[in-house]
Amino acid sequence: MDTRKILSALLTTAIPLLAQHGDGWTSDVPAARASAAEHGRDVLLVFTGSDWCSPCIRLAAEVWSRPEFVEAARERYELVIVDNPRGEDVISAEQRQANDALHALFAVNSWPTVVLTDAEGRPFARTKDYRAGGPAAWLEHLAELQRNRAERDRLFAAAAAVEGVERARLLDQGLRACGDFIPTGPYADVIDRILAADADNETGLAMRWRTRRAADALENDLPALGKSGRWAELVARIDEFLARYEPDDVLRQKTLYWRGVGLARTGDAETAKASFEAAVALGADAEYGRRSQAMLGRINDRR
Repeated sequence: MDTRKILSALLTTAIPLLAQHGDGWTSDVPAARASAAEHGRDVLLVFTGSDWCSPCIRLAAEVWSRPEFVEAARERYELVIVDNPRGEDVISAEQRQANDALHALFAVNSWPTVVLTDAEGRPFARTKDYRAGGPAAWLEHLAELQRNRAERDRLFAAAAAVEGVERARLLDQGLRACGDFIPTGPYADVIDRILAADADNETGLAMRWRTRRAADALENDLPALGKSGRWAELVARIDEFLARYEPDDVLRQKTLYWRGVGLARTGDAETAKASFEAAVALGADAEYGRRSQAMLGRINDRR
């Protein structure tokens, strides 16, 4: 298969969304969750930009539409597309509204993003960006991510048997078993229990999850600020967040990356460079460490 030809065709031709992904996919999240509950499966949500996002379209051609992926994946997952197209007629207004609500719930502001949830809609893994290797590599990757759910459930069950700060610790560990950037919205009740169990912030967990909630709220606002060109306001919002809350190194790195993006867009290359360098210092091999290094390369190339 010549992926470049397929990609070019998809970018220049109005191909229906489900046709782009092939048989076995749906855009109906409630139906997918009901089927997952009935058949003992998880839900695979693919957040895509079907008519503009080149990595998304490559994944559709190389992985999601391939029969060898769909046939194997459907044994474990309900397959769901959550599209964010630029064309007004790609999906219905009702579907767009439902998808926008999912973007906010899962704090998605870049594409592609792939999320695994249980039948109740609680995410236990998130992976981003294009990944090479075709169907086999993706099936293996998803199987590895599925292990997060078992660890989450074990820790949540242990938390139910204890009280106070120890409950907060176990709930925190269960959430963190789902990955660094698991969205807070679907776990509102769990986070409320952490805040109640560590009301005096004795362990620092209450502040951690207040910070994470604030970070998700900020992340949901960033795309609109960037899209409207309000980059200085975006940077100011990030600076306010960093001054008010106490993000751990993983979250601080991500926040510094987006701060650098905003500064670069305002034309302040030197301050942007400092923000990216601070992000890299927190872990060059982490997701946002790599992204920050790429942005530093772009800044240096422009000189």
